[in-house]
Amino acid sequence: MRGHRKVASAFLGGTAAAPKTYVYVDGFNLYYGALRHTPYRWLDLAKLCRLYLPNDDVRRIKYFTAI
Repeated sequence: MRGHRKVASAFLGGTAAAPKTYVYVDGFNLYYGALRHTPYRWLDLAKLCRLYLPNDDVRRIKYFTAI
């Protein structure tokens, strides 16, 4: 496995580029699955993405909900 990293690094010009990431959030599932019975009502989605995807280049976060 050590050689694999060297080959990938050399192929990409010395540094590995962060993957471009687009995050899609289902608002109802987020609220009813994680936030409903808690005292928390606000969630910083950008910060959550930085914590869960530290090596990714998060380009856009799209939040969807419906009535």
